[in-house]
Amino acid sequence: MHTVLKLFPHWAKTEVGVLHPDGQELVLVKVKPNDTMKQIRLHLVKQGITSWKMDFTYKGRKLGENETLEGNRITSGAVLLLVKDSHPKPSRT
Repeated sequence: MHTVLKLFPHWAKTEVGVLHPDGQELVLVKVKPNDTMKQIRLHLVKQGITSWKMDFTYKGRKLGENETLEGNRITSGAVLLLVKDSHPKPSRT
């Protein structure tokens, strides 16, 4: 099995932390390196944490919904920060 994981590292499960904006709650999420931020949001929702009006940041950089952990070199043990959306989308009327 270890050989398979070495050949296909994007299948390996890893764990990252997500820090809530209030700084009081750190949630550990089991993810795959090729998971997108949107998929991580779904993991949080399953744990009862609503994050739809917040952005993920890592090392001070805002991450887009379709960006992957692997693409941003985010590895096991890293902590993503949830910040309140500073630029809300205008409502359609």
